Amino acid sequence: MNRAVFAALMLTVCGVALSCGCEKNAKGPTDDEERISKVVADFRTAWVEQDLEGLMALFSDDFRDPEGLDKKTLEVEFARGDVLRLFDLKIDAMEIKVEIGKATVNHLEMKSTSGSLDLGLVLEKEGGKWMIIGGGPEEPRDAMPAQY
Repeated sequence: MNRAVFAALMLTVCGVALSCGCEKNAKGPTDDEERISKVVADFRTAWVEQDLEGLMALFSDDFRDPEGLDKKTLEVEFARGDVLRLFDLKIDAMEIKVEIGKATVNHLEMKSTSGSLDLGLVLEKEGGKWMIIGGGPEEPRDAMPAQY
């Protein structure tokens, strides 16, 4: 194969590869972002329907919140408390950030008659499935260090 044909072929292959990558990003969310959005939507549905079993199925057995609360303790708290009934969960403003095998979802809003609270979730891929491994209230934006 002569150099000119080889160069033209390589340019074509590179151009196709680049345009495929750009086209996918231009279309919208990645497959992982879509799967994570589905987990969050399922989380909200189970919350609204007060479906404790459905809700807990979304949590990893390795779940820990910032205070060290594990999955079993969380389930007990949800079962005996009024959290699911007293708070409405809004997911309209959620932001998803995906890294390799791990993701954060921020700006889930828990609303009640006494106010609202931003909730964040941390998810991790376990056996190809996104599971909630952590999360809790988000820090107020003005409490963040200046470099953020």
